[in-house]
Order: sequence, then C-alpha cells, then structure tokens
Amino acid sequence: MDLTRNMEDYLEAIYIIMLEEDIVRLKKIAQHLSVSAPSALGAVRTLEKENLVIHKKYGSIALTELGEEIARDIFQKHRVILNFLQETLGIDSERAQEEACNLEHHLSNETIDRLIKFDLYLKNNECDIASFHKFYNSNKKPEINFYKKEQNLNTVESGKSIAVTRLSGDKKLRRFFINNGILPKIEAVVISNNNTEIILKIGSKKIIIENKNAENVKVEVLK
Repeated sequence: MDLTRNMEDYLEAIYIIMLEEDIVRLKKIAQHLSVSAPSALGAVRTLEKENLVIHKKYGSIALTELGEEIARDIFQKHRVILNFLQETLGIDSERAQEEACNLEHHLSNETIDRLIKFDLYLKNNECDIASFHKFYNSNKKPEINFYKKEQNLNTVESGKSIAVTRLSGDKKLRRFFINNGILPKIEAVVISNNNTEIILKIGSKKIIIENKNAENVKVEVLK
C-alpha cells in the first residue's frame, strides 16, 4: 500500500498515543502533530477509507490490524534511525529527531535491517564509537559563511583552496559550470591562475576556465 508521508505521520502519531494512553482522540492527534482539528479529521477520514483506522462512536480512534502493523513498522524504523544517528554517529538529539522523521519515510526495510546489523557489528566487535566521535570533531571542517567573504574566482591566487558560493552569467556559461561540477558548496583547488585562464581541480578532475568567465564564479577562500 502506497501511503503519503503525511498519512504515515498520522498513523505513527496514533500508534504512539495508543501506547501512552488508553483512548486516542482527535484533539490529541492534532496536538501531537501541531495541526488543526479539521486537518486531523480529514486525515483520519482518509485513513478510515483505506481501512487503517476506525473512528468509533463518541470520538475515539483506533487502528485496524493492518493500520497497527504499518504504524508499528514506521515507529520501529524511526527508533532504529534515531538510535543510529544519536548513539553511533553522535548527532545532537534535536537534529537527530528531525532527520529521523525525514529518513523513516524513505529507507527500505533492507536498509533498516542493515543499519541494525551494522550497529550490532560495531558493538559486538568492541569498536570504540567514542573514538570515532572524537576523530570526527577534531577533523570537522568549519562552517563556511557564504557570501560574507566571497570574491570572484579570477582573483584567487594559485594554490588556494576555495568553496564555490554562487554562479552568474548567461545560460550557456552556467551550463558549462554545472556540467563540469562547479556548483555551490563544492570545494576545489586553484592549480593555476595566469591572468588568462584558471585551472581548477575538483576531486581528480581538472577544468580550464577563461579568466573573463571565472568572474562569474563567486567563491570563498578556505583557510
């Protein structure tokens, strides 16, 4: 059954409330998802048509057997992803919650299963996760303040590392940049700048740009 992300969110919300309380009511669903009561009612009616929920007399809402099965699967995906993001990767709680909510709708059951087994593998082999967190934090690149210290690519000295911030120029020129991987937030090295042309290295690829065209690539020099 193909459900929209919105419908999956409602199923998961009903399931969570069902675990916490004896009775699930529309008001509680709306509060949980920070939506209006009419929006929640519309979603519940849609789920009811799909035989996923039952809107009982006196306003209580319950999951059908199929609805509970789907909701439980979504909830478990969320917990697996959240645990991996927080405990294994060391992402802060608030960001991990937000990203888990996004990822749970897109990862397949196989990918989730691999995440679980990978996590178990790390723990069973006594991998030092704390050392990874320390390694990551010591090698984390500083945030780039785009647009604050930007300059034209043609003014950058040879040997400097740069991060692309913006592109300008006509459609044909922009297409040239895009096709060669010169995109916002991409990092590169200026191999040579001889005031006629610039040789730019992105990964293992070298790109030659005429100096006049390089004026249309805004960059920030990285320290």
